[in-house]
Amino acid sequence: MKNLLKTACLLLIFAILLFSCKKSHSPTVNNNTINNVDSVVIDHNLIGRWQWIDTYLDYPPGPTNPGTPQNTGDSEVLTFNVNRTYNKTLNNVLTDSGIFFTGHGSYTDPFHTYLYDSIGYYHEDTLVNVDFYKVSNDTLIFNGFYAGLVGAAVKYYVKF
Repeated sequence: MKNLLKTACLLLIFAILLFSCKKSHSPTVNNNTINNVDSVVIDHNLIGRWQWIDTYLDYPPGPTNPGTPQNTGDSEVLTFNVNRTYNKTLNNVLTDSGIFFTGHGSYTDPFHTYLYDSIGYYHEDTLVNVDFYKVSNDTLIFNGFYAGLVGAAVKYYVKF
């Protein structure tokens, strides 16, 4: 009986949180925006080369959490250019490239409104991925929690 009551309470709390949250987003990028990249404001904090330093997953620390170049054997570099192109290399091999756009949004839960920045990655005019980020000094942090996503990994890069 206690377990049933606990489960019911947890489901009720989850439902309240789920349905009481709201998100607002930046304007959508469209074909006209992609064709006129010079007219879009750029986050200059992103421009440059970023070396991956570690990734924390949302489970207990261990031999591979956090993941690092030392314990994974992987070296990852992200490059964001002023002309809005980006590329990603893994172990010195190009694995992704295209156009990027930055945006801003907010996430409101019952207690607080969180502001976040996002990067949309495009191949031609198709959105292929979105990262939620913050730049703090020389560190780039990707974290889905910035946009209210639960269970997201936190990935850190340092500018070089």
